[in-house]
Amino acid sequence: MNTYLVTHGRGNKRLANESASQFVIAATLIVFLIPIWLVNVGVSFFLRKNLFKRIKRRDCLGRVYLVHFFNCGLLKSTAQLLDVLRKNIAVVGLPDDSHEVFVDQCLQRSDSNLLLGMISVFDIHKLTGLCLAERKITTLDQTNKIALKKAALIVIKYIACRIIYRSRREANRSEKQDRFTLFGLNINNVTMNEAVSWIVSKQDTACCKTAVFVNVNSVNLSLSNRGLSQAINQADKVFADGSGVRIACSHIGVDLKDNVNGTDLLPHLCRKASKMDKSIFLLGGQDGVAEKAKNNLLMSYPDLSIAGSHHGYFKPSETNKIIEEINNSGADILLLAMGSPIQEAWLQDHKHLLHCQCALAVGGLFDFFSGKVKRAPLYLRELGLEWVWRLLQEPKTKFNRYVIGNPIFLFRTFVLNQAGEL
Repeated sequence: MNTYLVTHGRGNKRLANESASQFVIAATLIVFLIPIWLVNVGVSFFLRKNLFKRIKRRDCLGRVYLVHFFNCGLLKSTAQLLDVLRKNIAVVGLPDDSHEVFVDQCLQRSDSNLLLGMISVFDIHKLTGLCLAERKITTLDQTNKIALKKAALIVIKYIACRIIYRSRREANRSEKQDRFTLFGLNINNVTMNEAVSWIVSKQDTACCKTAVFVNVNSVNLSLSNRGLSQAINQADKVFADGSGVRIACSHIGVDLKDNVNGTDLLPHLCRKASKMDKSIFLLGGQDGVAEKAKNNLLMSYPDLSIAGSHHGYFKPSETNKIIEEINNSGADILLLAMGSPIQEAWLQDHKHLLHCQCALAVGGLFDFFSGKVKRAPLYLRELGLEWVWRLLQEPKTKFNRYVIGNPIFLFRTFVLNQAGEL
């Protein structure tokens, strides 16, 4: 792969000319940033330092760029807008090499007309912790010649995510913590890949290992249900799920690696399980939902082994029979979809009877993959607003959870400061 240097003002070969839309966005941002830039000029003059410094950035194709940053002051990286005006980089373009992405073959050619971006859609995903199973760069999302409206929306989303999800205590925080406590719940800070690898890995003991997902609703429930908080803390792994938890973690200075929610995790898990010849059992949901989810998953992942499925509306007296069915199926992984706090308590009470190597409490996961409930559009998921979509779909059943529960959670986080104290 060719690597070459793009320098400011030297006339070296550039990847391509910026489109008018990128120029308009850069010029508009500069107008709004003039007061801050004047402050930076004043600080540099007072400290007798050079106004700019040039820093190397490498895009995901391995090409190196020299871009401008302010030497002193605020929002130092915005000086790159000058490089955009000079057509050395783009406002919205290719991500840098800090992102784990799969590059399309069409982007690997040396004559690619794509430039490094000040931001990319992957920067938005990184801020919100979004982990898509398909992370290939597409020319539609990353080209320098996307329409003005689309590029502007990406910039707006990025700014919004920076404001919402940036840590309030970045100056005092240490490196990413592998384990932390939020509202009295012990949570594991892992990437999506780490979570999936743990699920499919062999257990040292014969006992089934368990994992649960903690979101705003489960936090609210656990604060009034001691049994639920105990069941969560007794799980082998507890994954942080959702934008609300991410905001609370940001407030207490914890830098979450990824948004490890069950719906985004399952495609990753299915691929990994297929490669490692691990089988899955689906337990939960209304009658027929688990079976539909099973059929849909097999259509998407033909090599996946699904050992069986069963609805979650069985009588307590049938529990031993269901466990025997799971064990006889030879399933390696159990997905339990009964909703909180039932599923967490069920795992706590019965994990010693399960022969599978791992069991996950996955809430309403089967509703999505059975087609019963549609997933939120990507732009809402990128902003961490999937809950808005769920509320619009089921306003009556989700009213207490979101309209009442979310403000209560935020009040406990920002006003009562309970997130890091319980």
